[in-house]
Amino acid sequence: MNLTKKILSHRYIYNEKDIDTNNTRYDLLKKINDLLKKEGRKERACCPICEGLEACIVSERDRYGLPITLMVCTQCGLIYSKEYFSENFLLDYYKSVYNQFKTGKTDNQLFLERTKLNSPSDQRYKYIKKILGKKFNDLKIIMEPGCNDGCNLSPFLNDGKSVYGCDFDEKKTKIGIEHGINILTGGIEKLIDTKKKADLIILSNVLAHVTDLKKFMAGVKKLLNTDGYIFIETPGFRGWWDHIRVLRQYRKNFLDFIQFEFCYIFDLSLLITLLNSYNLKLYHGDESIRSIFKIDENKSGHLNKSFNNSNKITKSNADYLLSMEKKFLKFISFKKKFSKILKRNKP
Repeated sequence: MNLTKKILSHRYIYNEKDIDTNNTRYDLLKKINDLLKKEGRKERACCPICEGLEACIVSERDRYGLPITLMVCTQCGLIYSKEYFSENFLLDYYKSVYNQFKTGKTDNQLFLERTKLNSPSDQRYKYIKKILGKKFNDLKIIMEPGCNDGCNLSPFLNDGKSVYGCDFDEKKTKIGIEHGINILTGGIEKLIDTKKKADLIILSNVLAHVTDLKKFMAGVKKLLNTDGYIFIETPGFRGWWDHIRVLRQYRKNFLDFIQFEFCYIFDLSLLITLLNSYNLKLYHGDESIRSIFKIDENKSGHLNKSFNNSNKITKSNADYLLSMEKKFLKFISFKKKFSKILKRNKP
């Protein structure tokens, strides 16, 4: 690959010493860092979506200080990681490490918290119901690959729908099963093996973590009814900061956004183009990203192998991130100066 460096600022340069020793999860982060060095991640030969051979590197670390080489494809604009994990590493990580970031509560307590009124799971259910309107009543079978404990499926089950999920973490799947949710241990192939077709497939914070996106999306298409819907929620870097109200343009800290598990980071435009290549069209969506897609009946059932990001925003993603970082650094500088003035004037 032809790679150029366009590191957003000094904050994005990897240094093992930058892992915060004061972080309550320091031992866990150190364990992950050691695993990453031992595992020896593989490197991509091209953009995982458009197969472009040119990219610019914008970051070498994630928000915790863990190593991740994040690049922007100069052809399609996809933000993706240069390295990717082996399936064995991912299985071990998601089984034994990933959920340790949610500490202090039992698995059952977490499930009850994640399924209560106005929880994120409840809000996803309400969003889908609102957007689909009367069509929601036609949904019979709901599926979710990578469902964790099944919290997203719970409100649909309570609404009388048939629900099916799958996940690798047996401890988590056990909790969902105890609450009446059909959850299989394993990957998306377990759902395919049921021979059932879904009227709605939920992909909540899954797409960014899938190593082989093409293989995964082919599996999703196999599961989907011809008149079914796919709900996709994945971190959208252009809309992630919408909750910020004060000085919004200056407080967009992209470093806080980056997680070493990310394989891809989308904006809505690129996600639409990607799904279009699988003959799926946008039904509703925003930049956060919460979106619903369905099969485009005007296209053939075959995969469109040509990937052309015709929806691409004029300002490149690399330039957008660089502009955002400059504004953030100005905000931090102003904040420090303002704090010094306050200290000087303190009686």
